[in-house]
Amino acid sequence: MLKPFLGLLALAGVAAAQVCPATPVSCTDASIVNPVYVLSGDTQVPVLHRVGKLLRAQPSPTTIVYIPNGSCTNLTNLYTNKFTAGTGGGPYYIPADPTFDVTQKTACPCTLATAIVPDVANSIVFPDAKSCPTTPVRPGTIGQFQGPVQAMVFAVPYDAITHAGSSQQAITAEEAYLVLGIGPTDAAVPPWSDPAFIFGRPASKGTQVSIGENIGVPAAKWRLLADAQHTIDQSSDLAAALAALANDPSAEKALGILGAEIYDKAANRSKMHALAFRAYQQKRAYWPDRTSTSFEKQNVRDGHYALWSYVQYLAPVDGSGVPTKPGVKLLIAAMLGEATGLVAAASLPADSLDGVVKSGLVPNCAMKVQRSSEGGPLSKYDDPAPCGCYYDATVAAPGCTACDIATPCASGVCRRGFCEVR
Repeated sequence: MLKPFLGLLALAGVAAAQVCPATPVSCTDASIVNPVYVLSGDTQVPVLHRVGKLLRAQPSPTTIVYIPNGSCTNLTNLYTNKFTAGTGGGPYYIPADPTFDVTQKTACPCTLATAIVPDVANSIVFPDAKSCPTTPVRPGTIGQFQGPVQAMVFAVPYDAITHAGSSQQAITAEEAYLVLGIGPTDAAVPPWSDPAFIFGRPASKGTQVSIGENIGVPAAKWRLLADAQHTIDQSSDLAAALAALANDPSAEKALGILGAEIYDKAANRSKMHALAFRAYQQKRAYWPDRTSTSFEKQNVRDGHYALWSYVQYLAPVDGSGVPTKPGVKLLIAAMLGEATGLVAAASLPADSLDGVVKSGLVPNCAMKVQRSSEGGPLSKYDDPAPCGCYYDATVAAPGCTACDIATPCASGVCRRGFCEVR
């Protein structure tokens, strides 16, 4: 059913070749300046492209070389010093060409002519035995850095132009538990009762791990058809599977899962919609955003929407907990919005947090809630340097006041060009 669409996605990645060498170079080639070798979740490729392009364009460039894979696999490979091609292909690197399109599925391919030790891994779930039970114990030399928030969604096919597709608007934790834990056929939760139209991910993928913890079904226990058309390795391929059903008579039966930053792409939102989610002990269902068509992740940020986790960065550190490789230190600082001295490049602002936000992630400084375990309870969070107004302005949400030296804030503090509460 999905093979034609998987092929189209593969071709989409080739478009990046316009700025890539005709023959892939070695991943250790001199043209790949100051490389940082990253084991990345496939949902984190968009932010690596944006932030990586900015870092590559600096006077002293840093080049991101990445392999897309599952969160739990990334952790295992980091702990065992493996930098090998993943199920999503790779390695790929961010080219120096300023015309590189950050929205491409992949960057430029390079070859593993020699053994490479990875420098850093990211995971969109807490890197512990609960989330990744088969991962080795983390070595004491590996530090952990908590980055921005990624939301996840249940999604169904829907054509925004023809208005054809699924009529479903919401799903409850109880319904998800039955469909995915007991199985679509035995659960008998209409309309999601046909396993041929239920799409998930391998158990090593953070999206499935995180949603599983929120609905009480561990990732390895999901009752999916055990083939590549239903247990789908790459999130972009799962999105294609849903999109392909938007005008299909069976669209009502379909259900899938996606990282919100994948769902938020215009091409995906035009062919599907996210379901509002009602968590256990909630009385109402909520979208990640205020409405089904907005992008400000308000319900994630204030605690109404439960399907989210932090992007975690793990890397070798010194005795003070500082990354041992300067490029890794810079990359993590950029992802956390703490990198200083960067210069704007190729239409990218100098503030690396712009790339984080425009990739669909929510920086911690824009959050009002926090959690300390995967799918765990939420508690209030007050960031010491809030950036909620900067975040809203970046995603074109109204309501914030711009400021600068000449135009100070009437109240609050001017941060990143906007008046924040403190």
